[in-house]
Amino acid sequence: MATAVVVVIFAVSDSFLYCTSHSLSLSDTEGCEHNWRKFHGHCYRYFTHRHTWEDAEKDCREHSGHLASIHFTQEQDFINGQYQRSYNMDLQYENWRENQPDNFFAGGEDCVVMIAHENGKWNDVPCNYNLPYICKKGYHQYIFFVFHKIKESHSGLE
Repeated sequence: MATAVVVVIFAVSDSFLYCTSHSLSLSDTEGCEHNWRKFHGHCYRYFTHRHTWEDAEKDCREHSGHLASIHFTQEQDFINGQYQRSYNMDLQYENWRENQPDNFFAGGEDCVVMIAHENGKWNDVPCNYNLPYICKKGYHQYIFFVFHKIKESHSGLE
């Protein structure tokens, strides 16, 4: 079985993700739209078409979300197993490869890829790379109310 290189791209204070395909059960998707997968109160979706970070974020916003952001180890593990991070905020969780970020390219490396075959370690890259990506948004909890009309009774004199 070949190992897929799953990458996440996210700006160093922004982020974004990628994924491999998995079969989904109802509990994995309940509360999420078609082709979205639920994890800890959010829905994630992998997009195979390639975009720069900016265009991927724009596409995610059109789906009422953002490029996926990682906030804790379990989410890192989920994304590394499924996908990979994004929006303008300071990183609260980091998983850099040794000697990263290094800003190797003269034009700057303000985005990040997550390398699946290296346990999801992060490496900085230029944001103009065209890569697949993962969007993240909140999931819908449906609450149903049942209303019953109570029959009014009138008593008294006519």
